Amino acid sequence: MGLFALLASATMGVAVYQTYVKQLLQLRWRRWLTAKLVDRWLAEGRYYQLGLYRGRRRQSRPAHLGEHQAYHRAGGRILARHL
Repeated sequence: MGLFALLASATMGVAVYQTYVKQLLQLRWRRWLTAKLVDRWLAEGRYYQLGLYRGRRRQSRPAHLGEHQAYHRAGGRILARHL
């Protein structure tokens, strides 16, 4: 029984390590590929050539004010239902 436990533990350890290495390589490859593609996309201003750059647009009011108002309106509706 002790030999079985030892072999089962070793097999699980190898499987876990194999999965870890596989995911590590996948992550590194994805980072490398993403960096390559982004570099190619940004090279020579391709986003300008395709007309995808519109510049920064100024918002009519700060975003946090809109969130604040929406939060209070929703809170008021909830309170009105319970009163």
